[in-house]
Amino acid sequence: MAATVVDIGNCSGADVDPFEEFDLTAVTGEKVQAPLVAECFATIESRLADSSLVAPFSLFLLEPVSKEQGR
Repeated sequence: MAATVVDIGNCSGADVDPFEEFDLTAVTGEKVQAPLVAECFATIESRLADSSLVAPFSLFLLEPVSKEQGR
């Protein structure tokens, strides 16, 4: 899965559907609308807590709202 994560990070979701391209299964989250990856051992659903550092540093600060282990 580590190689897949790197490959997904090196492509744009505007150009590629990562679920289709990397043969992953989308799962509906409980707390957020973004899809989760069924093949992941654990997931952390998060919401954007602070976007003030996005422009200067491309840094997103997230707040976890739900977690699940052992999908």
